Amino acid sequence: MTDLSQTKMPERGFYEHVERPGDAPLGVRTVEFLNLAHSKDGPTLAIYRPLDPEVPVYKAGKRWDYKPLEEFLERYQLVTGLIHNQQLAKLRDQLYAD
Repeated sequence: MTDLSQTKMPERGFYEHVERPGDAPLGVRTVEFLNLAHSKDGPTLAIYRPLDPEVPVYKAGKRWDYKPLEEFLERYQLVTGLIHNQQLAKLRDQLYAD
């Protein structure tokens, strides 16, 4: 079992895929990191929800998704700009209002 006490918790917030095109619409290839989970025999998992309503897990009922933490941190970078974070928070609130 993974020992979460030995795992550094990433900052909660919005993350964009490192290969996200700069001209992509707001939310595309963007997620909100929520928490960590452990699996009995596998790696620590990053739990997140997409901000793109076209992603299959969103279409399947606004569900959350997961990736091994190491893979998540290799593929996504934290969004740091205040204005951009505010726009993403507004989008999240619209997508997950219920």
